[in-house]
Amino acid sequence: MFFDPLAITYPDPEHSLDERREVTLGYTMKKDLVFVSHCERGERIRIIGARPATRTERRQ
Repeated sequence: MFFDPLAITYPDPEHSLDERREVTLGYTMKKDLVFVSHCERGERIRIIGARPATRTERRQ
């Protein structure tokens, strides 16, 4: 999903004051559209949560 060239990533400042969180909407290798909340910690990406995209998110 993080390697999807069409994935959309944007900041999510409402959910954390301590770290810079982002959300990404993109396709997995199995072509499932997912919504992922994450942050970067050094060289790593920490997944906070992931779920299938809602109908509203799919339309975006």
